[in-house]
Amino acid sequence: MACAAPQSLEEGLFGGITAEALPMADRREIAEQIAVGDYALTLRNGQVEVADAICAGKATLPVVKVLDLNGDGAPEVLVQAGNACSHGTTGRGVWLFVRQDGRWRAEINVVAALAEVALTRTGGWSDLHLMGRSHCIGLWTRAGGDYGYARSIHPDGSPCTP
Repeated sequence: MACAAPQSLEEGLFGGITAEALPMADRREIAEQIAVGDYALTLRNGQVEVADAICAGKATLPVVKVLDLNGDGAPEVLVQAGNACSHGTTGRGVWLFVRQDGRWRAEINVVAALAEVALTRTGGWSDLHLMGRSHCIGLWTRAGGDYGYARSIHPDGSPCTP
């Protein structure tokens, strides 16, 4: 049995996420902030795309994870989406949304092929591994209230020069 096509951008982005994990108002607030350069994401012909004439018709194939990166029981939202048109040869973008003062805010908005939660922590928050076209892994940590690039590492954690 075929799945029905999404009817809204929020459904296209968050269709696999339960309403208990991420309510509709939160989905809408996050969806409104996801952009590639000057172009927002849009739902066109049942697929999530970049609202840009050049990239029209090219699906971004979003993957969304609702996580608890600091163990406080409140969710953080990791979005990965894109294609070669929107993000060059790396092919994906990564956005991390954190709720602060009752509002969702993008702490990370970068081009990366893959994002994973690391086994290490900094300041009570899980570190993130962001990977692109290099053999190195970008280690992102949350220090001073925001996630930021810390250093490049090999898979074994040793220093890496891109």
